[in-house]
Amino acid sequence: MKIALVGDYDPLVLAHQAIPKALQLNTAQPIEYQWIHSSKVNLQSLSQFDGIWCVPKIPKLVYR
Repeated sequence: MKIALVGDYDPLVLAHQAIPKALQLNTAQPIEYQWIHSSKVNLQSLSQFDGIWCVPKIPKLVYR
């Protein structure tokens, strides 16, 4: 299964760090994921994925 994570990835945002870890916890089926910047989204780029997860950036919880 391939999931598109659509959003403006920021490694300092706690949710952006946690989502890939949460996907890897699924032991029923391996999940591949790919971040796609919101400015680069189009139907062709999303057609290769089984699912789409729109990832917000707010609230900005910074992990320090």
